[in-house]
Order: sequence, then structure tokens, then C-alpha cells
Amino acid sequence: MESKVSHQLYFIAILPPKRVYTKIRELQYEIKKRYGCKQALRPPVHITLQVPFKRPASDEARLINQLECFASKRSYFNVIIDGFGTFEPHTIFVKPESTDELMGLQSDLISHLKAELSFTQKEIVYSHFNPHFTIAYRDLKPKYQEVWSDFRNREYKDEFEVHDICLLKHNYKFWEIVRTLPFKS
Repeated sequence: MESKVSHQLYFIAILPPKRVYTKIRELQYEIKKRYGCKQALRPPVHITLQVPFKRPASDEARLINQLECFASKRSYFNVIIDGFGTFEPHTIFVKPESTDELMGLQSDLISHLKAELSFTQKEIVYSHFNPHFTIAYRDLKPKYQEVWSDFRNREYKDEFEVHDICLLKHNYKFWEIVRTLPFKS
């Protein structure tokens, strides 16, 4: 009789500091209140570096160890937020600038996942990384034009330092932080 291996669903992200997190969460609540779109409130506010992927629960310690190794070789950098963007017609987001540091972090992470954890191209998914903080998606489509016309010309500028990345796991109800992986000091 074959034993069933328990798999967990994970993803890797940048979570902004509380001040930025709160501001973006307020925008998500505004969209919920004004337009009824609430799906973006389910995950924590984040920039996805690696889309959700499955791994056996027994691999979690190795995954954490490899991510700690990766993060410990990184230096902090700034994320600059400049307005809003869209993936028409299904997503509206707060737009961080695609700086060399942010793009390099994601690219280097993907290389590390492939080399050290045998991630396949199918697990990676990204053909082009477009960093963003989602404020509306999934249930947005019927109201897309209305919401985008509201946000397209709004100003939102901010900046914060990134000192770590996070491994998150879905616990069958919501995403929870498994480990915050600090960069070198």
C-alpha cells in the first residue's frame, strides 16, 4: 500500500513595513466598500517573488535552510512606490519601481531555487517579473473599468527599506508566515 505524501502550498514574498502595509490594506478596503471587490483582502499585502508552489511537508526544514542561506547573502535596498498599475482586465495594483535591486533579488532567488531546490520552470511560472502589490483581482473583472478609472490617475508615492523576504504557507484557511528570512546586516 502506497503512503500518501502530505504536500503544503508555499510562496515567497516581500512584506512591506506596517506603515506601508496599512496604507495598501486601506486601499483594498476602500475598493471593497465602494465596488464590492474583496478578494485582494485574503492574502497579506505583499510583492510575490515566487508564485505558490507545492512541496512535501517533510521538505519544509530544507526549504527554510536554503532560503536562509540565500537571504544571508543579500543586502538591504529601497523599494520606491510610484502610483498604480494594471493587468487588464483582471488586476489593479500599487506599483513599485522595477529597480535593479528588486529585479535582481527576484532573478537571483529563482536561480537559487532552481539550483538548490530543483524547482522546475513550470513551478517558476514567471516569464517576466512585474513587481506589484495587488489591491483588486479575481472578483474585479465586472467592475474593472470603473475601478481603474478611479485609480489610474491617483497619486501614491512612498518608499521603504527591504531587510528580508518571507516564506508563507497556506494553512487551508489563510496564508501565514512560516519564517522571515533576514538579509545580512
